[in-house]
Amino acid sequence: MLSPSLDTWSTVVAIIAARTSVTLAAALYTRLSRTYPGFSHWVAGMLSGILGFLALVLHPFIPLPSVLLANFFNCLLVVFMLDGTVRFVHGGRIRRRWYLVPVLSLLAGGALFVFQDMLRVRVLWNTVLLSFFAILCARIWLQNRREGALRLSRISAGLCLAYVVAMSLRGIDWIMAPPTRSLFVLGPSEALFFLAIGMIDLALAAMFLVHNGQRLDSDLRESAARVRLLTGILPICSRCKNIRDEEGHWTPVEQYVRHHTDAEFSHGVCPGCFREMYPDFADEVEAMGGFR
Repeated sequence: MLSPSLDTWSTVVAIIAARTSVTLAAALYTRLSRTYPGFSHWVAGMLSGILGFLALVLHPFIPLPSVLLANFFNCLLVVFMLDGTVRFVHGGRIRRRWYLVPVLSLLAGGALFVFQDMLRVRVLWNTVLLSFFAILCARIWLQNRREGALRLSRISAGLCLAYVVAMSLRGIDWIMAPPTRSLFVLGPSEALFFLAIGMIDLALAAMFLVHNGQRLDSDLRESAARVRLLTGILPICSRCKNIRDEEGHWTPVEQYVRHHTDAEFSHGVCPGCFREMYPDFADEVEAMGGFR
């Protein structure tokens, strides 16, 4: 087995450092700002990607555990990304059995390594598997119809498809490569692949932050609009006290307030109305402190 070159180590360390920085920034963001369903899964996916690269670094020292862990964490990364995207866009979640796929990837990678160190087949297996999940993520992003998020969703889908293109080109490159090629001696094509994947990963991580910020801003604007509506001049009937809404319909005060705020009503009878409705008991109730 060929030893990793200095260029390989430098590239892997640079990718790990960049991913770690972005992951820490995303984790800090969850502590300082409101996040929506799916964001924590994206952070978990970023962490899985870091662990996958760390497992790759161990290959020259403990080859089999390195292969098993790298396959597991790299597949877990895309499963977390898919689950996070489904939660963020649709408010649902993927089926739990999807989380068995990383285990199957671990077993498949181990089998290919133990029975025969089929590096080319392992690379193609990971290419197909990871590309499949990236395509699913792109499809989910294109289904996002949330107001103001269409352009961002298209960019995210484009990044997912760029990931598929990079993985596919790498797979084709490995098919055409000589049998003696090593994963740990970085050639020009492999260096370009790692550079492209690193940039795509960082761009996707940045898009997660942008998506969450855009949604938070949209919710704040909606809340502010409701507050402005209730603090303005409200057309109210002087007799029945119904309020005319923005569509021209007259609705009861209670219904209008419930629709435009989170307030609820607790019904009772004020002292004046109680005296009018029950004049014989008003003095007695007032003496008992009932009009507080």
